[in-house]
Amino acid sequence: GPYYVDTYTPSEEIKLLRNEEWDPETDEIREAYVDEIDWKMGFDNAVCVDKVLSNDYDHAVDCEPEGPQLKEIVSDPELKARFFNLPIACTSYLFMNTTVEPFDDPKVREAMNYAVDRANMLKVLGGSYTGDVATSILPPGMVGHLATDDYNPYGSDGMSGDVQKAKALLKEAGLEDGFHDKLLVVGDAAGAGPKQIESLRADLEAVGFDNLDIKQLNYPDYYTQYYGVPRSNTAIGFAAWCQDYPSPVTFLEPLMYGPNIIQQGNSNYSEIDDPGLNKAIEDSVAVPIDSEEAVGSWEDTNKMATELAPWVPLRWYLDRDLGSTNLVNGYWHQQFTTLDWVNTGVKS
Repeated sequence: GPYYVDTYTPSEEIKLLRNEEWDPETDEIREAYVDEIDWKMGFDNAVCVDKVLSNDYDHAVDCEPEGPQLKEIVSDPELKARFFNLPIACTSYLFMNTTVEPFDDPKVREAMNYAVDRANMLKVLGGSYTGDVATSILPPGMVGHLATDDYNPYGSDGMSGDVQKAKALLKEAGLEDGFHDKLLVVGDAAGAGPKQIESLRADLEAVGFDNLDIKQLNYPDYYTQYYGVPRSNTAIGFAAWCQDYPSPVTFLEPLMYGPNIIQQGNSNYSEIDDPGLNKAIEDSVAVPIDSEEAVGSWEDTNKMATELAPWVPLRWYLDRDLGSTNLVNGYWHQQFTTLDWVNTGVKS
């Protein structure tokens, strides 16, 4: 390819330099305008955004403006012109551990899907610039996606939740008075994480879940110490997932296929191991992804996964990235959720 790794300092920097052995005449896709790409790492999110706003750096990856910074950008036409706000195949969600009481009962998990105020969850993240309320597992643009207008099994007015339906389901599960044993709830300590936790606390207390042991950590500690470790017995956690490539197998197989549960580095945070869903995933994987049959097969599997309710789907993403005023041909690559660096240049 056009670049090679010159230096790498973990958590600090990756520097790419032009590969002199690369022949542009043999490459019809990559223009490789720049001679060097210098990736700096380890910034606080707000600091990272400020560095791009001030043109100290040309672009930021996994560094999204939120809160006051987002408001400033979308309110200023010049800054907004540098703002990439496009859909990416990602879903953020609240998972419930199906091996931890009371979430081993599907009725309780269904109740949580009514109890959670998804509209407020989106609001605290930054509103419509951050995406749309999610109503099923697979995100827009993916085979098997189900639009909200066509499928919304836990719908409520404005997607702000329905406490009465939640309480009715809890009553069916024998929890008419709520649940008072301690529940381990884990989330992000940075950004909008604390506001999400407080929104969830209010939703859970409204249906009688009043003994929450809340742990808030920085990324990636909540994944490595809690979510990916079944023995942690995390009851509820906030997570997100993006496609590895454009196929629903990159969602449902790692996230909800029971045989993939492992004791360290696990991605099936809800630890759901349902024979029917496992079989549905296997059957859908066996269908050629470019066939008409694949659409219906993955839609049915998406519905099954959503209605087993190991998650409360929260948001389908709009990415929020910035470029400096120096960028030339800053083409957004939806697959890789960043600029197409091999075809992006900078002003000399």
